[in-house]
Amino acid sequence: MKINASNRLSTQPSPSAYILGLFKGKNPNNYDRTTSYLDQELKELAAQIIKEDNFTGEVGSTVTFRTGQETPAQKIILVGLGDEANFNLDTIRIASAAAIKAATGLRAQNVLTMLPRAGNGNTSAYETALEVAEITQSALYRLDKYKSIKQPSGIDTFTILEPDENKLKEIEAGIRRGEAISEARSLARTI
Repeated sequence: MKINASNRLSTQPSPSAYILGLFKGKNPNNYDRTTSYLDQELKELAAQIIKEDNFTGEVGSTVTFRTGQETPAQKIILVGLGDEANFNLDTIRIASAAAIKAATGLRAQNVLTMLPRAGNGNTSAYETALEVAEITQSALYRLDKYKSIKQPSGIDTFTILEPDENKLKEIEAGIRRGEAISEARSLARTI
């Protein structure tokens, strides 16, 4: 699987799924950052699903739904980030693992997300990207070296969207570091 960062939705392959991280008690209609790549119709649909499914935004909780559209996403995965005031790297790990498990269950090939960031300033874009990349790659690990039939992870590309071009290099550095840690962990698990 390839993990990358981009500030443009139009240059990405048509995603199968969009991961939308939501803090406890927040509504996607008034989220400026993580929903900035979704049109108003999808924001309203997400708000409706949250209400119908009683989605509270607890850390690691997920709700998935189909949008009925081809772009920007055929499926949306809502993942809970917990209380914004308590947002930290552990929260990112739990939410990332839950989101990638949901994306795999949906058989999503291309996945898009934005890095969750809280107003508390507990995490930088670099740290968040590192954790997301590491957990995403680690969650897709399969020991099939000795199997005659190998099962693909199903996810071809995982793209972190970032509208602020100044943050892209920091995010890309975090992704590379997270991938290196995940590769080392996968090697240790294989051995």
